[in-house]
Amino acid sequence: MQAVRWLGCLAGLVLLAGTSLSVLHTVAGPRGRTSRLAAHLGRSVERAGRFGARRLRSRRARDRLLVLVGPTAFLVVLFAWLACYVVGYGLIGWPLLHNLAWAMRLAGSSVFTLGFAVPAGAGQTVLAFVAASTGLVVVTLELAYLPSLYAAYNRREAAVTQLAARCTGSVNGVHLLLTHLRQDWADGLTALFAAWELWAADVRETHTNYPILISFRASDPAASWPFALLAVLDAAALQLLLTPGERAPQARATLRIGIATLQSVAPRDVPDSGIADIDLDAVLRELRDAGCPVPADPSACARRLREYRSRYAPAVSALADLLLLDPPGAADDSQ
Repeated sequence: MQAVRWLGCLAGLVLLAGTSLSVLHTVAGPRGRTSRLAAHLGRSVERAGRFGARRLRSRRARDRLLVLVGPTAFLVVLFAWLACYVVGYGLIGWPLLHNLAWAMRLAGSSVFTLGFAVPAGAGQTVLAFVAASTGLVVVTLELAYLPSLYAAYNRREAAVTQLAARCTGSVNGVHLLLTHLRQDWADGLTALFAAWELWAADVRETHTNYPILISFRASDPAASWPFALLAVLDAAALQLLLTPGERAPQARATLRIGIATLQSVAPRDVPDSGIADIDLDAVLRELRDAGCPVPADPSACARRLREYRSRYAPAVSALADLLLLDPPGAADDSQ
């Protein structure tokens, strides 16, 4: 029986090492990698959320459920780590207490710093102190991790809100471009592209290092960051095609970093794009009515626009499918 206890102790050491690596990979040393435990639990929470949301008719009800997915995944991962530490320290203490239930009781009391189980002897005391220190360190790391998450979330959503305020109607690339051109605000459009170039770089960095951020939804269901980025990239692509010139380099840079960002954070299995095509003929008519120059070869322009959109629209479609996002302006299907 003692041999079984020592085998359990060895298994506990392995579990502690694996859990500690999971914590370090996810919280302390992010480099675009998430531990298998955190990734698996996060995906499980996301799948459960989507499963429940697909059975709700109202878009508002779906959003109320899905807005809980990100915070729930965060808490599930935290408690999974703590549970792994309880089991690991309980298995390590098994040879000392000769009773697995008492060992688990001491480990749980120590990891959660509850203090209801009093250690007896030097070995149990050392184990209790180490377990309590581990629990405090993990909770502290999570509390330090949370402000970083919400700071990145707030930066992401602030830019989306500003973009929605700038577009008086639905947020789309055509409307964004025409609004600026009609008001002879080309410099403002260039400044917008420059700001979104920085925004895309920030989202790429934060959302690859902290993938759980992808599940954090906007406070306004009608303003989602994938469709906001789609609008900016469409506007940049249209400016490259319709108004080439000295301002085009900024549009090209924004388009490049936006595509890289979507390719980094979108699911790997990208379906065929469900994003509606741009009616280029209507765009050209509006530009002509506004007195703006139009390309001499609309067919070549349309072909290049399709090539541009093939590089980012499928990724937006994949994110919309993952997050159950409705296109801007879509009616609530419960009505």
